[in-house]
This record gives sequence, structure tokens and C-alpha cells, in this order.
Amino acid sequence: MVSRRALAFLLLLPLVSFGLLAGWVWWAEGNPDLERDLRLMAQDQLEAWLPEVMAPLPGSIGFQPAGPAHADQTPEVILVHGLDEPGGIWDEMAAALAEAG
Repeated sequence: MVSRRALAFLLLLPLVSFGLLAGWVWWAEGNPDLERDLRLMAQDQLEAWLPEVMAPLPGSIGFQPAGPAHADQTPEVILVHGLDEPGGIWDEMAAALAEAG
């Protein structure tokens, strides 16, 4: 049988977790520059502690074409923003690519 204390802990744990998560989201939405700096600091620290784990795998950067390219075919381009950036960082690049065909 579960004691009252253990039951109270099990019931409060999700509430406290939700409260902490909601507090973080509220703070991060109000301080996007500080939140980004904090994430970058954490990433830099992880790279210092675990360089072999944080390094990209060979051949894992970029896309490989699915078939042969034809001279008369316009290449398809996919612009993917990173976790730390909104999609708007590609606005100028997208316009330049569209202009170039």
C-alpha cells in the first residue's frame, strides 16, 4: 500500500513540473535574446565537455541529390533555419534565389 506522503508526492510532482515548465516558457518568451544566449552557452559547454558527441557525423551536413542534374532543370532549394533562428533569416536569400530562377 502506498503511503499518504508518497501519494502526495506523486500528485504534486506533475503540478510542480508543469509550473516550472510554464515559468520557463513565460520567461523565455519575454526574454528571447537572453534565452538564446543561455542555450548557446549550454551548447558551448557541452561541446567543451563532450566534443566527440557534439561533433557532426561525417557526411551528415547538406543534402544529396536524388538523381542526375539536367542543364535545363532548375534546382530545387530547401532553406532550413536552425533551432535558434526564426525562418525570417532566409528572407533575403529566398528573394535572391527566386530572382536567379
